[in-house]
Amino acid sequence: MSFGVIGAGSPLVDYTAAVSDCFLQQHLDGCKGGTVHISNSEREVLLRKLGSTMLRTPGGAAANTIAALGKLHVRTAFIGKLGDDDDGDFFRRSMISSGVSPEYLYTVPGRETGYCLSLVTPDAERTMRSNLGVSTAWTPAEFSPQMFTDHSWLLSEGYMLQIPGFDRIFDAAHAAGCQTALDLSSIEIARAMRDELPSLIENKIDLLLCNADEAAALTGIPSPEENISLLVKLTGTVVIKMGEHGSLIASKTSNIIRVPAIAEAPVIDTTAAGDHYAAGFFFGLSQNAGLELCGQYGAYLGGAIATVSGSRLPEEYWQKFFKKFDL
Repeated sequence: MSFGVIGAGSPLVDYTAAVSDCFLQQHLDGCKGGTVHISNSEREVLLRKLGSTMLRTPGGAAANTIAALGKLHVRTAFIGKLGDDDDGDFFRRSMISSGVSPEYLYTVPGRETGYCLSLVTPDAERTMRSNLGVSTAWTPAEFSPQMFTDHSWLLSEGYMLQIPGFDRIFDAAHAAGCQTALDLSSIEIARAMRDELPSLIENKIDLLLCNADEAAALTGIPSPEENISLLVKLTGTVVIKMGEHGSLIASKTSNIIRVPAIAEAPVIDTTAAGDHYAAGFFFGLSQNAGLELCGQYGAYLGGAIATVSGSRLPEEYWQKFFKKFDL
């Protein structure tokens, strides 16, 4: 069986707009840089306040990673639910154009596709307001080992752990001999599930990805170095992404590896930076690269996506990636 990664998560459509810090303070509750779920009526109020055209791109943490892996010529598929609406059609077309198999991308009649409003301030930080729509309409009985028999890895995202019984997906993957990865994806999820996550990570996850803030929210410890030493006791490999400060990688068979950030142009939007880092990391695994080189691939792609608006890299960036690493 050739290397393959199947993602499971919320297929969202991102709407991105540039805003000022003053706008956030005046019109939004919650922390800058965080994610808060909103209703459709709250969305309409916020859109009226924005009063500008927004950039539409496919989104969702795991979906961003899987789409990027498709562009890297890694065999991919995605498990998710879409509404029968224009956003759903837009998302499906985008994934297919990225080389992702849509076999397990289901359209649910009468339901709406999830969305995320990504508000980007001048410091390139994004604050998100989302509605997961039909993407959370899963029951444990829908996950079977058959979904995973052709793949080496399952990648899911923290947002999905709010669905009762969703963790059964990791059991189904393991039953098929597929390794499991979880990207925490959200400070709020890490904080809200602080009591449950350590056991889930220890028993069901082979690779944990998170950023420094998510790790701190989970453990209550501010130091990324202390956190990776603690978290790697629970699972095989841990990656902690630290933005401009690079990343830390550790496994049960390696010391902590520090990988510097890579940025070749001014940062304008950090949307999907962590997701593209994950894509680079999995690409490295597909090439049987060592953990440090996996991190370097991730650092390059995470830095690249931060130099453009939205969650997808223009085509020429993929060619730059292959050229930079002589692939």
